[in-house]
Amino acid sequence: MNARHAALLTTVAIAVAATSGCADRVERAYQDCMAKVEQGAADSRTDTQPAGAAIADAMGDFARTAGTAACGAMRDTCRTNEDGPVCAAAMASLRSE
Repeated sequence: MNARHAALLTTVAIAVAATSGCADRVERAYQDCMAKVEQGAADSRTDTQPAGAAIADAMGDFARTAGTAACGAMRDTCRTNEDGPVCAAAMASLRSE
């Protein structure tokens, strides 16, 4: 293997390592976001009376749906632009825990 091939392989290896590290951070932020969504949806069920429970269930379902969409949007945005404000906020939240 000549020096040119070695340099090319090294560059490819560094690019793959850098990309996979970014994806791991983004995926961790997404998983953290989803855990918060699920916890929030579970916490919405505080009323044990039938009418209150039905309302709480509906609110929990709505929170889960909206939260899942928000977490997915954050993940897609981070995959597209890791240096953008949405991704920076998500990563800051991940670091603060």
